[in-house]
Amino acid sequence: MYIEMVHPTSLSPEALDAYLERGWYRMGQSVFTCRFVTFDGTLFPTIWIRLPLEGYTFRKSLRRRMSRNAKRFQISIGAPAEMTPEKEALYQRYRDDFSGDLAPSLEEALFDGDGRDIFDTREIEIRDDGRLVAFSFFDLGVESIESIIGVYDPDYKSHSLGLHTMLLEVEHAQAAGLRYFYPGYVVPGYSAFDYKLRLGEAELEYHHTEQDAWLPYPELERNNLATHRLQRGLEVAVEALRAEGVPAELRIYPLYRSASLDSRLALCLKQPLFIECHPDRPGLSRLVVTYDYETDSYALEFCLRVADLREQFAHFSAPEDQPPPCLHLMQQVVRLAESGSAERITRTLIQIGAA
Repeated sequence: MYIEMVHPTSLSPEALDAYLERGWYRMGQSVFTCRFVTFDGTLFPTIWIRLPLEGYTFRKSLRRRMSRNAKRFQISIGAPAEMTPEKEALYQRYRDDFSGDLAPSLEEALFDGDGRDIFDTREIEIRDDGRLVAFSFFDLGVESIESIIGVYDPDYKSHSLGLHTMLLEVEHAQAAGLRYFYPGYVVPGYSAFDYKLRLGEAELEYHHTEQDAWLPYPELERNNLATHRLQRGLEVAVEALRAEGVPAELRIYPLYRSASLDSRLALCLKQPLFIECHPDRPGLSRLVVTYDYETDSYALEFCLRVADLREQFAHFSAPEDQPPPCLHLMQQVVRLAESGSAERITRTLIQIGAA
């Protein structure tokens, strides 16, 4: 599965370490992992990273920034996280200035709106003559911390306070004798997350999903990322289908995320990219081809369009160089065939009379 989530009722620091070690992360009061994200109509791979803390030192430019901010602001670190109207107000200012999607409220982002916290969540506050201008929350494990959210006043952008709170978290983790700092994922090709790489790409590690191992970040194969492998495999199948006269179009499917996370949609398609065969045929039934890049295998699925969500996703538009989106909720009815060969899948589709 490309997205997985669990909803523990409690979580020990040891259990948090174990999840982080596997490339999982906090979302609200749950723990999840994912392989892909969609931004601006484009599918991107998620690369989970961590920083080994033993022997790590900030490079000179980061030390200078920390020194300047330490002289200017008042900083407190490590107290149990506290939700206050002051933090919520700053979050709303930050959210209004943020270019991406954020939860409607800080309470909802961290605690799913019910105030419960199964994590050992701590905070950093940065004030300017008493005024709260930045804060961050992080979770403590036994050997690790995970950085959850950093919020800053847009009027203070020039001070890079979001970066500064992350650096303070690293410093706090080192002082506590912890082994790893987990800042979440980066997204090659989408620069909004690149600030995490300022910790030092040479020092960072990334989680190799297939090997379930942490490898040096500089060894990341940028020409063989999950999105490349998934799209290449599907393009092979598109060519095989079209060679036999079967109309076929590659579709990006942003609704796979909802289908993966909402148990009510358990029967729906959970593929971020798929091939729609005979896309211009009327009716609700659809034959689609999916591809699992980890096993290098194809599947022919009979699906139904059970809901048209184009109105709800009116803002979603894929760039011209990307596959067009499918914004119908697709329910999987039956898997008709599986094969490691795109040609064999094509022959099966023709044999059942679908062509």
